Amino acid sequence: MGDSFVTYLELIAAKAKQMAQDAAAMWPDDVRNGLAEIRRSVDDAERAYSQRRAR
Repeated sequence: MGDSFVTYLELIAAKAKQMAQDAAAMWPDDVRNGLAEIRRSVDDAERAYSQRRAR
């Protein structure tokens, strides 16, 4: 993949995390917990991608 595509994916991930944080501040605990799980999944995916890219 090209670097510009990777940058685009990184921007999408950052925006998704920000949206999840904003929503978590406003919504009930059960929704907040679901959003926290999404954030963890995004973080895990970013970590895995970074590890693959470093090879």
